[in-house]
Amino acid sequence: MNFRDRPRRPFSWATELRVLAVGLFAVAGGALLLNRSQPVAPSEVAGAALVVVAATVLNIAVGVRRARREAQAVER
Repeated sequence: MNFRDRPRRPFSWATELRVLAVGLFAVAGGALLLNRSQPVAPSEVAGAALVVVAATVLNIAVGVRRARREAQAVER
């Protein structure tokens, strides 16, 4: 099945915020687990958290853009 054939899921703020929370929780948990075997600098954790936040912001921007386009297509 081609990915373009699949219907897109509608944009949801709740889903995106949930993904952000899970991602940040995973970064914190990974840092705690890794800290047991070797020291982890706060800047490493902040960098990983920044990547998660950036990916989520990009997802939100794309989702909002697609939702607006679909809404405009329905109006026409």
